[in-house]
Amino acid sequence: MKKGEIVENNPYPQIINIYDDIKAKLLEKGWSEQATIYSNQIKIYKEKLKRSEVLQEVEAKKAERQKGIDDMHKMKKEFKPVKRDKIEAVVTEEDLILDEAMKLIDDAERAVKKYELSIKTDVLLYKSPYKNAIANYKKAKDLFQKIGWNDEASQLISTIKFYKEKLEKDENLREIEKSKLEKPEEKWMVAKVDTEKELFGREKRISEYEQKKKKKDKLAEGIFNEIHKAERLAKDYEFRKRGVLIEQEAPYEDILEIYRVARKSFEEIGWMEESMKLISTVQFYKEKFENDNKLRALERRKEIERDDALKAQQNLLHQAREEQEKLVKTRKENQLKRKANVDELETIKGKAFILMDQAKAELEINNFDKAIELYNQSEAIFSEISWKEGINMIKDSITTIKRRKQSYELEQKTLEEEKLKRLETEAQLEDKFAKAEELRKLQQEEKRKEFLKVQSEKQREREKSEEAYAILEQGTILLEYKKFDEAYEKYVEARKIFNQISWKQEVSRINNDLLFKLKRERKTFEVLKDIKEKKVEEDKAMEELKKETEKQRRDLEKSEKEEKRKLAKEGVFKKILKEIERAESLFENFKFNEGILLLKEQHRKLEKGGKREEIKKIDDLIKDIKNRAEVPIIVLENIEQNDNFKAGYKALDSAQTSLSHNQFMKVISELKEAKFNLHELKINKKHLKEIEEMIKNMREKLGRKPTEKDFDTKTKEHEADMEMLRSRISKRREERRKKVLDLLKEKTD
Repeated sequence: MKKGEIVENNPYPQIINIYDDIKAKLLEKGWSEQATIYSNQIKIYKEKLKRSEVLQEVEAKKAERQKGIDDMHKMKKEFKPVKRDKIEAVVTEEDLILDEAMKLIDDAERAVKKYELSIKTDVLLYKSPYKNAIANYKKAKDLFQKIGWNDEASQLISTIKFYKEKLEKDENLREIEKSKLEKPEEKWMVAKVDTEKELFGREKRISEYEQKKKKKDKLAEGIFNEIHKAERLAKDYEFRKRGVLIEQEAPYEDILEIYRVARKSFEEIGWMEESMKLISTVQFYKEKFENDNKLRALERRKEIERDDALKAQQNLLHQAREEQEKLVKTRKENQLKRKANVDELETIKGKAFILMDQAKAELEINNFDKAIELYNQSEAIFSEISWKEGINMIKDSITTIKRRKQSYELEQKTLEEEKLKRLETEAQLEDKFAKAEELRKLQQEEKRKEFLKVQSEKQREREKSEEAYAILEQGTILLEYKKFDEAYEKYVEARKIFNQISWKQEVSRINNDLLFKLKRERKTFEVLKDIKEKKVEEDKAMEELKKETEKQRRDLEKSEKEEKRKLAKEGVFKKILKEIERAESLFENFKFNEGILLLKEQHRKLEKGGKREEIKKIDDLIKDIKNRAEVPIIVLENIEQNDNFKAGYKALDSAQTSLSHNQFMKVISELKEAKFNLHELKINKKHLKEIEEMIKNMREKLGRKPTEKDFDTKTKEHEADMEMLRSRISKRREERRKKVLDLLKEKTD
């Protein structure tokens, strides 16, 4: 596993599953000793899996911490390169410390594993490794703390505690074994007798104890030899019974007797645990013995059926011969009368009997279908000469053959199923062993190549990352100068480099932050550019309209005083229309409260002049703006218009503007300012609740990063609203322009 990289396909769970399957197969066969070895291996790999998971978590935290440091450096305006030799020195020192700590842990685990596999014979013959293991883990913990891996160091405390408990149990076991050897010496010390006779007696007891121990070991060795002999008998029998089962003598009675004697012998020498383990093996061979007896009974029954069928066939043949003899005798008696007919009849019967002999030969080689076919031909011949005895004989033979065929097919099917099942089991075991060996070799090969790969990969990643960060900085500079296409190409180029070195976090940051920001700024720039262009066009149209109006106004100055007074009134109306246009410009800049306040003033002036049509249009426009506004409209309330009122609605309009640009922090600040100013006024509490709810929603939005989908949705809504507003404003301006032109035309006429 490379440092700084999390392995996605860990092989340890697969190895554990393979060893579990092998262990289950061995226990089914009663090979408990071999199953114990695989149990220890499973325990070792589970501990390795746990350490691997811990290291993965450590590497993930390390990568996250490194990302935070990189992000902090990227926020700086000026990039100050650090000397390469210092970076390499720091990284190398930390890696060496980490390698040393992992080597200490691996040495401790290997020593403990070797000791636990060796102490099955005599614990006093081997040195306990637990003290060294505890010391190694303590050193590893100190090394982890030295490089700042405090969480990983704290996790080693539980392992140290586990080995301390094992050390305590091991010491207790050693004390018990020593007490068994020193028991005669203790008795001698208590008695405090230093005579030559008692010294001789003590040495004799020790010698007797050693002899008993050797005898017990020798007896145990003999028991194990007998058990292995029983296993060999079982395997030899399984191999031999592939032929004819009934010819082979079953060894299961001898095997069961060996295991019973072994159990009794284990109990005599005090090996109760080993004796209990043999219970399941005895039960297994009892079941095998019962199944073998059932199979043998089936074979005997089939043999008896075959013998009965053969006897029946022989009887039939004997009857046929007797009948043939009778026919010969009758033929001799009637030879003169029916010589020609008898010759023909005998020839036909001879053909039938030849076919019956052929059928018998086919039956000997178990070719039942061919035999039945030949008997049917014989039956047809006997039917031609109307010989009933021969026909009945043929029918009985065919029935016997069919029964024998069914018995033979059932026997072959049973043997084939057993053979397939045995081959499948052997193939599964071989496949499991092959997979385990393959995984072991693959793991060793990966460890061998790991060190060389890590160094070259780090150097490559460092060079590629520096190149990518330089390109990102160029893209940011281009973005500031509004060169969006060039900036996009730089970002995509940097993302491609990060993909090559598998820096997924940087790729995600480019996709979710930099490219999203570039797209958003490009959209905003294009929207503003479009608004400016349209505003320039509208200003040109207005300028032309002004020039035309000015020309017509000079023409109208020549009209009469009455017309001047009417024109003066129309001039007041024109001022109102200009104010309405100014209000619409405020709406385009999201200053909804200020625009509605201006419309209310023109509404009052139009009421005095009786302009109902224009009043209705103003009411519709206010209603439409109120429905589209995302902030409360407070200018519709009857509130004292003091400084707090003015500051409050201006703050709400600023919040609307910031909200249209997705500046949520600014929106919250401006909403708080509006709430503060409106709190001093006697205003409807509903508006204050709406402001508080908006602040809460903005904070929730700040709690997650906006996605490209959110930005597209917001941009589309904003563009739709702007397009609708522009359409309505253009329509109203066209109507007013037409009305002014019509009015001027009437005055001219």
